[in-house]
Amino acid sequence: MLSEILQKDLDSLRKMALDQGAIDVAIIGTDKIVVEDRIVFKCRVGCVNYGITLSCPPYTPTALRNSRKL
Repeated sequence: MLSEILQKDLDSLRKMALDQGAIDVAIIGTDKIVVEDRIVFKCRVGCVNYGITLSCPPYTPTALRNSRKL
């Protein structure tokens, strides 16, 4: 069971998302998040910011690195 402090933090984040316009918010486990390499290929082929913006590949962490953080 989630600690009371963690539950309050999650409730606060949920409310913030809804206040900012989210239609629905759900708290999910990290085991439900799928991290794949193909998003980098999508960026490389379909985005003009690829290799220009520091928040875009190839400057962002790899899928493997992200999945290890989860």
